[in-house]
Amino acid sequence: MTGQWFATQVRQEVTELAQVGEALRREERLGTTTAAVRDDFALLLRDRVRDLEDLPDGDWAGLDLLRARRIAPVKAAALAVLEGILLRGHPFYRSVTVAAETLLDALVEATGIGRGPLLSVADGERFERMAGLVRMRFPDVDVWGLPILVHELGHLVADALPEPGDRNARPVLFHLDRADDRLLGELFADVFATWALGPAYPFAVITLRARPDRFDDATRTHPSWDRRVWTMVAALRVTAELATDPLTAAGHRRGADQVARRWSTLNGLGDHPPKKAERDARGLVDLLDRNAPARLRFDPLGGLDPLVAALDAGTPAKGSPVEVVAAAWRWRLAHDEAKPAKLRNVSAAALRALDPADA
Repeated sequence: MTGQWFATQVRQEVTELAQVGEALRREERLGTTTAAVRDDFALLLRDRVRDLEDLPDGDWAGLDLLRARRIAPVKAAALAVLEGILLRGHPFYRSVTVAAETLLDALVEATGIGRGPLLSVADGERFERMAGLVRMRFPDVDVWGLPILVHELGHLVADALPEPGDRNARPVLFHLDRADDRLLGELFADVFATWALGPAYPFAVITLRARPDRFDDATRTHPSWDRRVWTMVAALRVTAELATDPLTAAGHRRGADQVARRWSTLNGLGDHPPKKAERDARGLVDLLDRNAPARLRFDPLGGLDPLVAALDAGTPAKGSPVEVVAAAWRWRLAHDEAKPAKLRNVSAAALRALDPADA
């Protein structure tokens, strides 16, 4: 009887995995990633079914372990994909989801890594490797949090960015594989977002996420805010050093100085990057300079003033996705005391500018 009971539960797991595959197969709104997503999940599901079939009869402990470590993550990833698709069609969430897709797709195209991430939601932003999933913060529905998603995209870029001339080499992963600094991957994602968005990313972090009262509190998964922000400042300065045009270099230095002033004003403990932040930033910026296409690098001379004026007037700004987000944050920094209603109006104009349907 016990063997029959065990076999019944194994069959139930197999049935549920088949239902996961069927749910994804029937979903017609996966967009351009449909085939890739379904292929990935088909392989994952087939692998988990084989794991179940290999279990010895009556191995309840093995079944529990398989459910927890191998099957549950696949189910959770599939659910997240479907949640993201459903929320994209929700009137409350559609605008920010479309805007996020537009921004991330543009950056994926600029990096040349091919397939971009899928979007879903959670209680905070994060990247999940199993499905290549970027989770947005629920219920964040405005333009201001989009730079944080570019940090999450940085984790995908770290996994996928090849070396010029060797499509199989992964120079970023090789650089980040250090037993003495397991948090370097987070700093790479910070530097990537700063490289791609300029000062808009560090300003978004400082304004929306960083805690000056906990400036030096690192966690098991993330460096301290102080280390992160000063690494961003140092990255902007290294980027300035690499610029061949003096005006471009001056633009990057100006952005670095603005971020440094704001951060040092908030925590009051320093006004320039520590030596370690400078070393980290130099190595991470060098990775991007050597391996990422030049078009990915933020242009500080992009002429954002007309976009800023358009957003202030509540009209959609005409520019690239990066320019629109950068212009929105330039406006916000010039209007520190803006009322919530005005912030919403500017955000709405930016989101319209990021919607291909309104182009």
